[in-house]
Amino acid sequence: MALDATGHLSYSHLASPIGSLPCRHHPWGCPVPDISVLVIRAAERSLEAMSHALEREESPRFHLTYVDTVEQAIEQLDRTRQDLIVLDYDQPGQRGMHYLRALQPYTRTAATVLVTALPAMEFAAEALGCGAQDVFPRNSTMPTRWRHAFLFAIERHLRLLSLVRQKRAACPLPPPPRTLIVNGYRLVRILGEGEDSTVFLGECDTPAPGMPAQLAVKMVKQPESFTAQERATWGARYAQEADLMRGLVHPHIVRLYASGRGEAEHGPYLLLEYVNGKRLSDCEADLGKLTYEAKAQLLLQIADALVCVHALGICHLDLKPHNILVTPARQLKLTDFSIGRRLAVRTTTAGPIHGSPAYMSPEAFGEPDVDQRADLFSLGIVAYEWLLNRRPFPARLLQRLESQIRRDLPPEPCRLDPAFPPVLQAILARLLRKDPRERYASAAQVVQDLRSFLAAGDPVVAGAGRGRGRHADWS
Repeated sequence: MALDATGHLSYSHLASPIGSLPCRHHPWGCPVPDISVLVIRAAERSLEAMSHALEREESPRFHLTYVDTVEQAIEQLDRTRQDLIVLDYDQPGQRGMHYLRALQPYTRTAATVLVTALPAMEFAAEALGCGAQDVFPRNSTMPTRWRHAFLFAIERHLRLLSLVRQKRAACPLPPPPRTLIVNGYRLVRILGEGEDSTVFLGECDTPAPGMPAQLAVKMVKQPESFTAQERATWGARYAQEADLMRGLVHPHIVRLYASGRGEAEHGPYLLLEYVNGKRLSDCEADLGKLTYEAKAQLLLQIADALVCVHALGICHLDLKPHNILVTPARQLKLTDFSIGRRLAVRTTTAGPIHGSPAYMSPEAFGEPDVDQRADLFSLGIVAYEWLLNRRPFPARLLQRLESQIRRDLPPEPCRLDPAFPPVLQAILARLLRKDPRERYASAAQVVQDLRSFLAAGDPVVAGAGRGRGRHADWS
């Protein structure tokens, strides 16, 4: 907490991590933010005490919202900004730590505290590891301290966010831990990181003929700790990705130049085309301001890339904005074939879900074998999000997300925007058919329709009349 000149507690320095808080003025003149609190299924006595302690006409003012389930909490967090999440640990039927894990993506933008009647040390470390700022006991003296305890949690959360921002600003692209040379390329800095891999910028002063001076070098993380078996497994995975990419030469697909199973110091690697740009997921706000025609032109680039991919009998299986790179000249590049496979390779047994659930097709959740039409459904999700600036299937919990993708229709575009082009709605409708037999048969048909729309707004949709319903039928 901070003290003002009179020695009183001052909260004027608090600011929302995701926007400006509505402010009122304290009697001594300091602007004090109103604070939004989301309370999730707290015990009745806790609710009564909390309401009495917080909902008072004094500065700062707390606005409490009560929900009973984690699903309701996520819906509320998606709709409105919250400064504080209060979660009762002692949940009937489901313990609070399960809720906290489900809410973990939101703990980055809202301070989170747990309230419990159990000895806090039993689970405090786990709670803090899941993003909570504090764990409070539910006892007779706690209600008198709700206000200061919650304000302290918010302030600590905001200070942590500030430190993270300062660190990122000071070193947005950290250098590799040590200078490595991979296939003649010196690793300069980190371009991006995934769960299992790191991508570096590699430079070579005297590249071989046909090789550029700069490349993106994709490497497995922590190879120095691998056993011989682990090194062989990762070498095989990178070799499989390289095998898929080797024949993919297209202006809208990141090119593979070379690959290797790795040496003792750096493990397996891929040498990829360096794209000086951003991921689509990082620039959707800027591209979202474009006209529908301009967005369709960009969408055409990815659809055309899929024509090349599918022509070689390959399924990408992880098409999403994070795997699409955008150059300053608005040229798009499809990348990351790490979970792709050839259509000729048939799978007969179901395994764990691979890919990104928010962009998966209905059949990808339950069938061990999918084909190129799964990529077209993923393209439909990307296109819907891109064109309308909202996700067609917004659920956060996996079970609910799977249900939405399998059964629910997203809002009809023309109802969200009456000016939405009917031809683009027809294209989206066919891409997002639940039954793969009712979708486009190929990416080439998608390209044909997009080119017709861009050329003259021709309402004819490739394959219209095949499958169920008309091309303009959203249902």
